[in-house]
Amino acid sequence: MARQAGADRGEMAEERIVEQRAAAPLSAEATLPCSDGRPMAESDEHCRAILSVRLPLEVRFRESADTYVSGDLLLYYDRNDRRKCVAPDVLVARGVAKRMRRSYVLWEEGKVPDCVVEVSTPDSRKQDRGWKRELYRRLGVREYFLFDPVYEDRRDDGRLQGYRLWEEQSVAMGPGGSAGSAGELKSEVLGVSLRPEGKRLRLRDLRNGEALLDHDEMEDARRAAEQAKRTAERQRDEEAATRRAAERRRDREAGARRAAETRVAELEAILRGSNALPGGDVAK
Repeated sequence: MARQAGADRGEMAEERIVEQRAAAPLSAEATLPCSDGRPMAESDEHCRAILSVRLPLEVRFRESADTYVSGDLLLYYDRNDRRKCVAPDVLVARGVAKRMRRSYVLWEEGKVPDCVVEVSTPDSRKQDRGWKRELYRRLGVREYFLFDPVYEDRRDDGRLQGYRLWEEQSVAMGPGGSAGSAGELKSEVLGVSLRPEGKRLRLRDLRNGEALLDHDEMEDARRAAEQAKRTAERQRDEEAATRRAAERRRDREAGARRAAETRVAELEAILRGSNALPGGDVAK
């Protein structure tokens, strides 16, 4: 009977745990769709342009526990209409936990992304410059950059545009400035400058002007560093071998000198002996 009563209590406890788990509400991030069914990029060039921004920023902020860098992640912004979402190519949020997310749910995060970058295509150019710009302004995104790697209007350099939130208005950034040059825009949020280079963006640290490397360049730099290490090790080995050979040569030469000196001393002794006369006198 006691064993049966204990089993019953155990089953009741398990049932209560199951009921509590069932009653615990799931977060919107866990329940909302994490994909809109659209591809991350429309072409390899489009993908490379996106990664030329996202990957250097991930490296730049990898030690910052409260800076989240992501991209092609659904951003849900209307709690009352959960169908409303947008998927920025690159987003950076300061002051939120760095963790893996299925989506970015604004009312759960409590923080609007500080910077958004959209890489336009001929199909997305109009919406990137239109309703998306207005949406990010209404949400309070501090900086919004648009990069169009295949922009063909020669009347102006419209490949890179930037907007900064100022008194709830989206104000266009001017190119150049004290720390930049024509065609270059500066991000106060990211601490970098952005400049088109071919069909990609080049990011540079505003403090020292050093380039932030993209994926291909990081791999090239890694390989170059490994090659330089191997070359340096080979040179050290060769120099060590040369030093050892020189030491052996010096030892042989020193031994030869000592042998020669010994032989000279022996010959001089022989000569002195041969010149000696009976009675100990030396011949003159």
